[in-house]
This record gives sequence, C-alpha cells and structure tokens, in this order.
Amino acid sequence: MYADTGDGILGTNTYVYCQNDPVDLIDPHGMDAYYFYLPEWQNEANKDLKALMRYYNLPASKVHLIPISSANDLSTEWDSMQGTIDAVVINTHANPNNLSFSFGDTEINALQDKEIGALILYGCNAGHLDSSSTNVASIFARKLGNRSKR
Repeated sequence: MYADTGDGILGTNTYVYCQNDPVDLIDPHGMDAYYFYLPEWQNEANKDLKALMRYYNLPASKVHLIPISSANDLSTEWDSMQGTIDAVVINTHANPNNLSFSFGDTEINALQDKEIGALILYGCNAGHLDSSSTNVASIFARKLGNRSKR
C-alpha cells in the first residue's frame, strides 16, 4: 500500500516496517506496555490493562500482563521485553528498599538496560520520601537514567 503524496506520484510505503507483509509479520519496534503483577492481583491487572490501552492508544495485544511469583520471574520477564516500550508497571508488595521477593538495589542494577517511556511502581512505600535517595523508585531512576523517553 502506498500513500498519495498529492503530486499524483507514489509516496511512502506504509508497510515497509514489516517487509510489506502486515498480515503475517509485526512491527518489532511498535510500542508496548508491560504489566508485572502478583498472581493474586489478576483482577486489578485486567482493569489496568484497559486503562493502559486507552492512555497509550494500544490494542490489547500490545499490553502484556505478566504474573510474577519470584525475583527470578521479574528478572527473566524484564530482560525479555522487546521493542519500543511505552510503559512498564510493576505491581507488587514493597517497602522503601525492596519490591516483593527482596528485589532491591542489586537485583534492579542487574536488569538489562531498557528504554522505557514511563515506569510505574504500585508497591507501597516504593518511593517513600524518608528514603528518597535509596528507595526502589530512585534506584530504578538511576538505572534508567537518560534512557527513559519521558
């Protein structure tokens, strides 16, 4: 499919991103959102899926709901994220120093570097101001550094 440039000549091929086969191939650089959650919060994750779809104008297939039950699950699933990432939501228990599963400074810094538009931490006290330079949110902020799009 080609777009008309207005001069009566063929313009941009809008399917070049998927080798001209939009039925069988996907855009590997398309925008995605990832939502990591504890299994007991499945209902909340399903509700948030709809909110992420609306906010980022994404189809359901681009919002990945991923249940996690261990630090290894979170690390493995984080490292497997691909493409352009609009948002990552991590919905676990937390305290100022750790997410669930004692996932803190060492584990966060061992994660692969990713370019993420927004990181949302739902864990209680993950961004507690009494620990503003050492809390989970600040550790992630340092980890993401200027790789974050927003």
